[in-house]
Amino acid sequence: MAASAAGLSPVSDPSPAVNPQFILLGDSITQNSTVSLQAYLATQYTRRFDVINRGYSGYTAPLGLRAIQKFLPKSHTIQRPDVPPVRLLTLWYGANDACAPGGAGNQHVPLDEYVASLEAITRYQVLEAQKTAIVILTPPPVDEHQFDEVNPRTAARTAEYAAACRQVAHRLGHPLVDVWKLFMAEAGFDGLTQQDALPGSKAGPPSSVLRELLWDGLHLSIKGYRLVFEELMRGWHVVHDDPDFAYEKFAADSQLCQEGAVLAVAALPPSKFQRRGVQQGRVTLPGTVSLAMPAIAQRCGACRAWVVAPVASVSPAYPFSSLLIGPFVRRADGFARLEIQCTSERVMPKRGRKARGPATEGSEEPVQIYRVVERLRPLQILHHYDEDDLLRPKSCSLSMETASLLLDHFYNSPNREFHTRIVRRRYLLHPTSPRVTSPLLLLTILTMACFMSSTGDRLPIPSYHRVEFLSLRRFLLSRVGALFDKETLPDSRASVDVTITAFMLTMISTSDPSLEASVPHWVAVLKFKMQQLQIIMHEFKGSTEDVEEYRRLCWATYIMDRHSAFSFNLQPQLPEADSSLIPRPCADAIWEQDEDLPHDLHSHHLPQDTPREYEVSSVDLFGLLIPISRILGEIMDYHAFRQSPLLGKERDVLDRVRGKIEDHLQSWYASFRRFATGDLCQVSLPNYNLVDPFQHPTVAYYALHLYHCMHILLFSRMDALQMYNDLEWQSSPGFIAAGEQAMSCANVARHIVIVDPKLDFMCRYFGTYLLQSSFIFLILAQKLGNHADNVVLGTCVVNLKVLELFVGLTNMDYQKGFAQLLRQTIARAMPDQNFETDGGSPWSDNEASYQNHVDFELSRYRWVPGFRGLWTVD
Repeated sequence: MAASAAGLSPVSDPSPAVNPQFILLGDSITQNSTVSLQAYLATQYTRRFDVINRGYSGYTAPLGLRAIQKFLPKSHTIQRPDVPPVRLLTLWYGANDACAPGGAGNQHVPLDEYVASLEAITRYQVLEAQKTAIVILTPPPVDEHQFDEVNPRTAARTAEYAAACRQVAHRLGHPLVDVWKLFMAEAGFDGLTQQDALPGSKAGPPSSVLRELLWDGLHLSIKGYRLVFEELMRGWHVVHDDPDFAYEKFAADSQLCQEGAVLAVAALPPSKFQRRGVQQGRVTLPGTVSLAMPAIAQRCGACRAWVVAPVASVSPAYPFSSLLIGPFVRRADGFARLEIQCTSERVMPKRGRKARGPATEGSEEPVQIYRVVERLRPLQILHHYDEDDLLRPKSCSLSMETASLLLDHFYNSPNREFHTRIVRRRYLLHPTSPRVTSPLLLLTILTMACFMSSTGDRLPIPSYHRVEFLSLRRFLLSRVGALFDKETLPDSRASVDVTITAFMLTMISTSDPSLEASVPHWVAVLKFKMQQLQIIMHEFKGSTEDVEEYRRLCWATYIMDRHSAFSFNLQPQLPEADSSLIPRPCADAIWEQDEDLPHDLHSHHLPQDTPREYEVSSVDLFGLLIPISRILGEIMDYHAFRQSPLLGKERDVLDRVRGKIEDHLQSWYASFRRFATGDLCQVSLPNYNLVDPFQHPTVAYYALHLYHCMHILLFSRMDALQMYNDLEWQSSPGFIAAGEQAMSCANVARHIVIVDPKLDFMCRYFGTYLLQSSFIFLILAQKLGNHADNVVLGTCVVNLKVLELFVGLTNMDYQKGFAQLLRQTIARAMPDQNFETDGGSPWSDNEASYQNHVDFELSRYRWVPGFRGLWTVD
């Protein structure tokens, strides 16, 4: 081909109008090969065939016979030039056919019917007319040790179906890829040595090799698919006399490679053009490409760009490489010194988007890939390319690296609420035997991680920009919602994984203003799932991790039940009697250590040996907040009695009930003091400053604030508008007691901001109690106006600062409204300080306008019958 006058001209596309097809026919094992086996085959055959995946989850050989009648061309159309012929077909059934009779999904196919269906597919008239080459694959073995529930598949039954498949291939003369023998050979089983049990059978020990090849005991991992691909390539062109079936042939017969043409590599980041596996070291172009001047592509060590340089000869050093680059024509004499300048040698600085931070040598740490991520394979959202691969948008898929980074962030985030304390990190991220986790729960954990705060301003995934990260978060949330939808049906089955998923969805719904209105819905779903689970788990027995995980889930749901009932002015739905039968969880210090749990862990936590129900058992979330939540439930019962037409008039009874609750609070505080070190309990005193506030656990400050807030709830009316208008209560000892406790809350909040400057630790739980603790001094500042003293105004300023931190973190409507109201109240009481409102100008002297604003904000969120607290639907 002659070169153009300019020296460069595009090469026309020589591909035919219709490419022949290479069809992969099978069940979910074939369907899940989209980013593995199918991608490998497409890389090799893309110049000759269209590789099409026709694997369908749950299908058996008889269903496959019916399926080909739908998607294969009709016999009367196969001669038409616009109908692509099927040149190659892989036939891979048996994993579902080998299920036991009566198993889940009724997938069992008798052995004789399975054999007849395979033979019928190979003799299908369209395939015979087109002389389609068919390769039969045996079903892989199964690993019964990885099945998390009663599974209708066994290693012995699968071996029988693999043998029958083998006989069909030999009898009909079709090529065979014996996946069963291939995997068994990897596991050390040769079929000759006498063994007590097949590898993968529960009658024998677990096989670490099968665990690597089968990510869930049935479906193949990336390593498993790679073994199948290599076995297929080893025998493919040897079996057929037609040289067109040799995959090395396909790259050489294209008209793209003409005299004087060269495939040039642009000086761009390699991830834009290169597949994984060809990005390090020296990579040669495929040796069968005919070039006027052979060349190699090499990465520059200084700038990581790729340069092209001529060499004497080219050899296929990397048979799986697929250089996604465009064709260019260049004069042969001009190619002799073809070189792309290294970007580090440029005189002018490189233009483009600024880096996120200073780049230092060795700053990019390798990402640890967690094995449990393989359990997302059935969801078809994993890919194995670089994060900035142009072929797949970041917002609609996950790489193994991205998923692993989100798992790290889930456990390392400053946000350390209950959702991070249920599933043990060591159990979930174990390098060889991770927790058997459902894809739905694992995807929910990744989604939850996207809603958790990071240290500093750095995103959990460094390679993502904020818009890309938010798009990924929306994508994951939509997938979780679609998958969880069927679990909300009344006849859905309960399980630990589904209930943990419901718990995390409840936490997610409190993480974003756009999801705020759905919080009561998810709380109801969580309680329903928890009640279902407690029925079937009454006699639960499992490993130490499983038992402790169930206890933590029960108590986390118990705490959430009391918290949500208080937040939305409801009554708790989980009975106290049922919860008292469940022992408390072990201390977080034991649960989070990177060691095996003690075998006798639960022997020390029997119901009759647990600490007293109102005492602190350990300085962590569960040890501190379980008794606080029990007291919160009693306070809500007390106010329900007080508002009852029958019991509300029994003042003596109500006083005795309140006295008992005060005793319970004192029991909590006395036990807390035994655990508290130094002068921690003094932080509730005015103007007290700790010498080293960071020597105490952050959770201890939050718990102490909640302790004082419980007194406010006990002595006050809970409803802000009632407190504002109830003059009789404002002159009672209860108002004075509540005011003292509100001041203690503000003093503790001042220290919380020191140890947790962004309020990340438990932002979803703490906001409601901070709001309740600010009501008293808001009313005092409003009533006193210009006569408010420094104590009142100083407390209001502390509460305002903490509320505004919450607004910046979660941006919930109720926080924004009360923060604005509190700011305006302070501005009204301190006119000489020029205290600015949210609008940026000092508060005006329009008393009527201010009073209307007070009435509006206080009436939006009510804790009286007929209202739902913080839940408002505008």
